[in-house]
Amino acid sequence: GEPLDVLRLAAEGDQDAVVLHYLDRGVDPAASDAMVPALGRDDVELATLLLDRGCPLERAISAASCPRSDEAWCLLLDRGYAFDKPPIGAAQYPGASTKLVGSGAYGKDHTVLISVVRAGRIDLVDRVIDEVPGLDGNEQQLYSRGVRIALQDVQLAGRERLLERGGKLEPRPKFRTALELVLVSGDVPTLTYVLNAGYDVTDRNAGRKALQTAILADAPPEVVALLLDRGAQYQERYHASIIARMPTHGEAVAALIAERGL
Repeated sequence: GEPLDVLRLAAEGDQDAVVLHYLDRGVDPAASDAMVPALGRDDVELATLLLDRGCPLERAISAASCPRSDEAWCLLLDRGYAFDKPPIGAAQYPGASTKLVGSGAYGKDHTVLISVVRAGRIDLVDRVIDEVPGLDGNEQQLYSRGVRIALQDVQLAGRERLLERGGKLEPRPKFRTALELVLVSGDVPTLTYVLNAGYDVTDRNAGRKALQTAILADAPPEVVALLLDRGAQYQERYHASIIARMPTHGEAVAALIAERGL
């Protein structure tokens, strides 16, 4: 029968010390499928050990049909993993897909813009916009793949560059507005920026929606205070939601409301 694959058995049992024991005694990782369980559970430390001890990259690639972690993909790319187009969800793996952009091996995938913004690689924003067809001048794509991510992740430099390249703060109807995104992030400077850009919360409906979004997002009291300062109208019925929906900031927001006599 087939020889016993002791390295794989040890790796399947999450016994990294046992794997090391066998490697130190001369068991050849090139003849083992230990990389399958290693990458299957995103054990980057074990995968690195196997590669360092002689596991061929081809065996790692065959085992890596679906690593779940960005770190695992980065390891394979750093070791020479190459392909014609990314077989990974670029938005889900910002580190790995940003490496692809840097090497020029990223195909025509719009989602790499999400990755470079999320990874803070503003130096690559222009490259992606210029080289990926359908991005330059496309307000909807620049918002959904870029501006939206910059607002969510509070990437201020990325936001400014995307707006300079034609992105807008106001999306098509199917996307969350910039104001909603910033309220969820809870970042006061970005909220100030968005309000200064023209979002009016003095309108009754707009103010109500903004305050409700802030409450549901458990936003800090500074966010609620800024909305009130800009004219959002507080209603007494919001008090129950503050108590029920704001486990982290509810007490402080309730104190703010009481202090203002609302």
